Amino acid sequence: MSRDDRRTQLLEVALELFGARGYHATSIDHIIQKASVARGTFYLHFRSKQEIFDRLLDHLFERVTASVAPIRIGPPGAMAAEVRANIEALCTTLQENLPMGRVLLEQAVGLNEVGREQLRGFYGRVLDRIDLAVSVGQQLGIVRPGEPSLISLCLLGMLKEALYQQIIGTRSFATELVVTEIFACIQRGVLVQVAL
Repeated sequence: MSRDDRRTQLLEVALELFGARGYHATSIDHIIQKASVARGTFYLHFRSKQEIFDRLLDHLFERVTASVAPIRIGPPGAMAAEVRANIEALCTTLQENLPMGRVLLEQAVGLNEVGREQLRGFYGRVLDRIDLAVSVGQQLGIVRPGEPSLISLCLLGMLKEALYQQIIGTRSFATELVVTEIFACIQRGVLVQVAL
């Protein structure tokens, strides 16, 4: 196996084990046994389990980033369709990466300080991207006025909770329905417009 293929194999095995056993319950011994490699081979590629976790976060961020396309300025209907397409692409990407979603949403509690810092870095990058999109949307007049950082947290929360409920088995919906409801919340909000 080439060096790159072996590194990829170790990442895939670690992710499978993190998703099935949990991050904390998975040891380097579990990873090397499942991958059928020697301990020395593991350490040729990674210094620690935390380094694997960091690489997996980076891979997920790259996939999420690649799935979302910039919105082109145009007629409101066309821009709304692009927003919806991005929500669909993002939901699909997260559905395809459920083991990492399980690690992020279910097992991140109890990470040591290095792990928490990696997690903060991941969510910081995600929120920075959403903040920028919200701010640009506000400048273009397609996003309502409000605090971009707080709007970003609400948007991320909708997506995270839908994914989390699927992971723990409380509720599971087809991706299309999740996309439709999240887009409706973004487009119209939750309450019917009434004068106060």
